Amino acid sequence: EQFTGVKQQESTSGAYYSYEMQYRPLQNVVFSLYNDKDECISTKTTDENGIINFDSLEYGNYYCIEDVAPALYEKLTERYEFQCTA
Repeated sequence: EQFTGVKQQESTSGAYYSYEMQYRPLQNVVFSLYNDKDECISTKTTDENGIINFDSLEYGNYYCIEDVAPALYEKLTERYEFQCTA
């Protein structure tokens, strides 16, 4: 399977981002979120739907790096950048 992108979703509590794989979502993938100053501001694990919810992000540029892949999967080495805007 390969990473297909980051999708911004809307909910009643604001926006969240999901990390999608080509065939099915992956649970238990650990990602760290960094701001544009290269400071790690959060580390979270994907849920059963392959979703990570980073709450209360300020406007700005961010990126995620995969820290831990699930068993039998190779850890991704790419940096996934996104921007929070109005």
